[in-house]
Amino acid sequence: MTDQVPRSRLRDLSTRFVAVTPVNTEPTRRAEVTGVEDGLVTLALGLQLLSSA
Repeated sequence: MTDQVPRSRLRDLSTRFVAVTPVNTEPTRRAEVTGVEDGLVTLALGLQLLSSA
């Protein structure tokens, strides 16, 4: 994410992992803009594990 936006511009970032990453999987990320208010953008971030085998 910090490749797109400088770290100084991020106000909050939280994550929750619910499972161990299996062997031979490739994480794929996505982001969706869920709101824009007074110049503040809110994103919904997602991560999907794809089998690379």
